[in-house]
Amino acid sequence: SIQRYFRPYLIIQFYGKIKTNNHCCRKKPRQKYNREVEEKIIQHIKQLDGFDLVNTIDFWKIVSGMTGMELYSFESLRTHYRRVMKRKLAQYDLTAAEVRRMLA
Repeated sequence: SIQRYFRPYLIIQFYGKIKTNNHCCRKKPRQKYNREVEEKIIQHIKQLDGFDLVNTIDFWKIVSGMTGMELYSFESLRTHYRRVMKRKLAQYDLTAAEVRRMLA
């Protein structure tokens, strides 16, 4: 069912795996799991409680707002994966009020 595919925790699963690779210095250990980013997403989703996230248009408006990018499907999310990484999702602070305005 559509519901299964558009639940917010899928985003957590996806963004939680963002890797921070350091190409300038190979001696530095690679950080496999960016917990800070995951925390940010979880915070956002907690704030979004009460929204019908199954409505795919609203859902992707929220995700686009989080990433600061035009996203409309998980496919587009994966396509822009590297750009999302570069933009460091954590720098986008969305309050519940802002999201409400966005979906108005």
